[in-house]
Amino acid sequence: MGFWNDRHRVKHRRPYINSNAGATALSHDHAIPAATSYLYLGEYTGNGSLAYYVAVTTDNVDVKYVRIWAKETSATASTVIESTSLMVDNSGNGVAYNIKTGATILDAITVVEAKGFFVDDAGGDSFPNANGIVYEYMALAVPA
Repeated sequence: MGFWNDRHRVKHRRPYINSNAGATALSHDHAIPAATSYLYLGEYTGNGSLAYYVAVTTDNVDVKYVRIWAKETSATASTVIESTSLMVDNSGNGVAYNIKTGATILDAITVVEAKGFFVDDAGGDSFPNANGIVYEYMALAVPA
């Protein structure tokens, strides 16, 4: 994967991107090397529950990072939160970080695990799992 620079005989690598639709190589005539990380983009509709599982992939990977935002429906600024598999509170429960305010949020992204993540509405039908609201996410994963 990549292209040859005939003047300097250096092979440049092109990125390898994965999505819910499957793998896409940005090259046309070279074998795809083993990827070291994967990027998944998707969306889900909140159901207003305390523990809603969002399946990111069925690939043999471990999701390590998730960023969530409400799908844009107006020109107002959207709340964006992120979490990793290592962000936990003193009780071992997952926490998220609000990009806009810089605040730590409990009961939002509660678990980031191998194939997906859990979101919570904090018992109040709220972000990131308000009933009927469409959310978009970006998830980064590594080979399992």
